[in-house]
Amino acid sequence: MGLFFRFKTQWLPTDGNGNRTSASREIPPGVTPDTAGGGSGTHPVFPRVYIERALVNPAGEDPGKEIVVLGNTTTEPADLTGWSIVDKNNNAEALGGIHLPAGGSVQVLLSGTAQLSNKGGTIRLVNPAGELIHAVSYGKEDAVEGRYVRFIT
Repeated sequence: MGLFFRFKTQWLPTDGNGNRTSASREIPPGVTPDTAGGGSGTHPVFPRVYIERALVNPAGEDPGKEIVVLGNTTTEPADLTGWSIVDKNNNAEALGGIHLPAGGSVQVLLSGTAQLSNKGGTIRLVNPAGELIHAVSYGKEDAVEGRYVRFIT
């Protein structure tokens, strides 16, 4: 006996404030985003840099110990100077001098400017132009002390 579940895939582009745009829509199975919903001809740009996981509830006091791990999907290194990690309250942690290796990951230790709530929240990755590149969310049940939250992207 087996159970099989079907999950919906959605394309949810957002504006600079993290709100869905009118282009948001479901992507049916076997269809690419550029042909879903009548074929607008626009294909989402899958992020070159993405939020891989985060330590939202480190042991002890959180400020200065929270970590966001960023990943690189490309074969080229990425310079993240001028990028930001933004919390659910729109507090931004500026990234300076961080170089992400090709196909690799890097841990970003948050100073406390942006804080990751133990009650759940969002983490956004914003480029120097202020464009949202990637965003993830997590719930209170995910914020287990001393464990990373892994995001499926």
